[in-house]
Amino acid sequence: MRKNKTVITVTFHSLAAESQLNGFSLVGHAGYAKPGQPDIVCAALTALSTGTIGTLQDILQVPIAYEVEDGNIACMVRTDGLDAGKLHDVDLILRSLQLAVQQIELSYGDEYVKIN
Repeated sequence: MRKNKTVITVTFHSLAAESQLNGFSLVGHAGYAKPGQPDIVCAALTALSTGTIGTLQDILQVPIAYEVEDGNIACMVRTDGLDAGKLHDVDLILRSLQLAVQQIELSYGDEYVKIN
């Protein structure tokens, strides 16, 4: 049984009246590795999240607000003024991240990563 009680909690945000995703946040640490050792669960989620932020900002070129700090990654797309095509693209990118996070949760267990 695992002694470390930490977990990364992942939340996906959607537009109030619609089901389209417009942001995400990750809070916490996985605690998968022994102290002082590289944590592959944290590393995977960090890589996926920062890659998604880069895709939204540099490839889709949509306005975003984001924060990347130790134990906290958050990104929200500023949807005001975006046309339906851009909103669809944003939703697609964020659903891709959501699917990847679900796969990590299934592979390593919800004691390390939990999706709200």
